Amino acid sequence: MIVALPFTHRAHWDKAFKRGIKAYEECDFVEAEKQFRAAVIAATKFGLEDPRAVQSLNRLGMIYAAQGKFGDAEKIHVRALSIAGAWLGPNTPQWLKLSTT
Repeated sequence: MIVALPFTHRAHWDKAFKRGIKAYEECDFVEAEKQFRAAVIAATKFGLEDPRAVQSLNRLGMIYAAQGKFGDAEKIHVRALSIAGAWLGPNTPQWLKLSTT
């Protein structure tokens, strides 16, 4: 369920997420980490059942992996999978796709 919040919350998440993607594409992993951390914080305002939380966590995990922080990446990806499993249900096609990528 996506929670209806003021536009500013949605805009803040969207801005941080897009900036994170841009920084990642430019291999600026420090800035990408900063922006995806901001996106995770903004996404928590929507509730953990919101897909934006999982998207933000997955991207943050990718950044950690790109920086060689594999332990941190694993923790973040496990957290994202547990959240996704709660609203998708384990063993659904969508959850299985997330868990194998």
